[in-house]
Amino acid sequence: MKLTRMYQGEDGTSQFEDIEINLHELDIGAFSRNLRPEHMSFRISPPDLVYDWHNATQKTMIVVIQGAVQTQVSNGEVRRFGPGEICYAEDVEGPGHLTTDIEGPRLSLMSSCRMILMFTIGLVRSTPDSSIGVASMQITRVYTGDDGESHFETIDIALTESRYGELSDMFDAEGIVFRTTPVGGELDFHNAPRRQFVVTLSGTVEIEGGDGTRLQLHGGDILLADDVSGRGHITRDLEGPRRSLFIPLPEDFDVDSLRA
Repeated sequence: MKLTRMYQGEDGTSQFEDIEINLHELDIGAFSRNLRPEHMSFRISPPDLVYDWHNATQKTMIVVIQGAVQTQVSNGEVRRFGPGEICYAEDVEGPGHLTTDIEGPRLSLMSSCRMILMFTIGLVRSTPDSSIGVASMQITRVYTGDDGESHFETIDIALTESRYGELSDMFDAEGIVFRTTPVGGELDFHNAPRRQFVVTLSGTVEIEGGDGTRLQLHGGDILLADDVSGRGHITRDLEGPRRSLFIPLPEDFDVDSLRA
């Protein structure tokens, strides 16, 4: 698994470099070590938005969920980031970079981090909303019902207008882990090991709840895994290898704080 780092070089210009993420093989796939973000947020950017030369306000990992953005760094190089692609913006000084939303609306998830890496992550689903002229942003939550079985619900993310698109509130997060899983893998009924967002970057996974409902998640989809008790759910990797991100949340995370 790779990401692109954007940093300030010795000559003062912003530059790109490709980073191969170190993964460790386990029985249920390959995992990175847990990085420690400070917080995360969701964002929608309208098409054709141009954000003139600027610096990253802080080290931030950006994962594109839907749409595409073109970024030009001050040494002249240009790169395109589409669904499932990750940029770690670390050029907090110097002339910075220029961003242009070339396909959209662009949905992304951003996370600030103390570590060398940061992320912008994609969100689960998006649907056109003619009343506001942009996409709405949704995630799917799997949770334990009163019957002890896992069920699904769709959550619309609360967003507010900003100078460059629409942003959610900041949410506390307790880590970021990269994972790859091979196609054909299946994990029988199990609970989420903790409350966490699971962001599918590429590939397809099927989640089956305890009530028999099945849901397929593709690149750019986000699942809030919240069924930490009960019988749990089944996962099946249908297309792959699947690349995903895990974002553990505090035990006292308030789901209602997400809702529009």
